[in-house]
Amino acid sequence: MFNIFKKTHRKLKSWEKITLEQVFKLLENGYQHYIAQLDFIDEVGINRSDIPNLINCMYSVAFYKEFENELVENFKVEGLVIGDLGKNRNIEVILYFADDIFLGYSTDLQEGSFQFDDQKINISQVKKKLWGNEGNSIVKNILTAKELKLVNLGDIYISNINGKDYYHLKELEDGDFLGFDQDGVFFKLTHDPFYIQKIDRDCVIDFLL
Repeated sequence: MFNIFKKTHRKLKSWEKITLEQVFKLLENGYQHYIAQLDFIDEVGINRSDIPNLINCMYSVAFYKEFENELVENFKVEGLVIGDLGKNRNIEVILYFADDIFLGYSTDLQEGSFQFDDQKINISQVKKKLWGNEGNSIVKNILTAKELKLVNLGDIYISNINGKDYYHLKELEDGDFLGFDQDGVFFKLTHDPFYIQKIDRDCVIDFLL
């Protein structure tokens, strides 16, 4: 787990919990079980890491023993947009997860200057991305040293298709993507029409050049 805790903290606000529940419901596959975790949040920390405007969840030791799963790579969800209940503006939100635990969220606004509107949640541009060195381990284990030099780990994101995660390595022409699945099988994903075509392992480098 990331050690992102310091001292400033408060209780989780009702509008935060309600909005996060709605977000996890909208994200559907792979996120529903995080709803139950919200009931175990003792407090949240405020700006207690090098991540700007981070609100991080604080759980009991017993919670980690029950819910922590180190086999799940760390990731974050970017592109989430939520309306501000008190003002006519949108808030850009990033969600953070580690070891299959919801760690918290950050926004593009200072803490205390907004209130989420749970009726105005936009997930159309959401992307799941690997986070930190631990989160990138699966990519580093599958790609060769030469291939790693040709990709930006920060640009890799994950799509869940029919209950399976696909890692997008590079955008190709016409919105197609090069990537691989959890078993290390490489593919070219076309979106119109939708089709997943397996790629020979030796040809991957040609797509990345």
